[in-house]
Amino acid sequence: MSWSSAAEIRKSVEVDAPPDVVFRALTDEKELVQWMPTEAKIEPRVGGQLRFKFHWEARKVDTEVTGRVTEIVPGRKLAYTWVAAMRSDRDPARMEDAPAATVSWTLEELPGGRTRVTLVQKGFDERFRHDGESGWEHFLDRLKRHVSPKA
Repeated sequence: MSWSSAAEIRKSVEVDAPPDVVFRALTDEKELVQWMPTEAKIEPRVGGQLRFKFHWEARKVDTEVTGRVTEIVPGRKLAYTWVAAMRSDRDPARMEDAPAATVSWTLEELPGGRTRVTLVQKGFDERFRHDGESGWEHFLDRLKRHVSPKA
């Protein structure tokens, strides 16, 4: 197995929204489904449970993520465990579990009502690095578009 606790994905993006708007997008179920999972359940408190479901019709893949909130600082930080199970049409009866990882979001207030969003995912199976890298880039871009003022 190629799981490594040292494995890390780190991504940052600057968005045209203040930290409280971004934090709401990370912790409010109605906001989350507009830019990340297809379905979202989250209890935004330390120890709170989360369950995200992702469905990609084009790839014929369904993924379910479960975890617990490990840190929450309103407007500044959110962290949780991340355990993903994936089902695909190649073998619909089988769920392929990845090891538990941690995901943290740090929000840094910038001048002009902007925010630097830094995402770090640690402790995942290296087999999933490429999917994780491209997936987080995709979701950070969607987050940026979601929280930015509409033109």
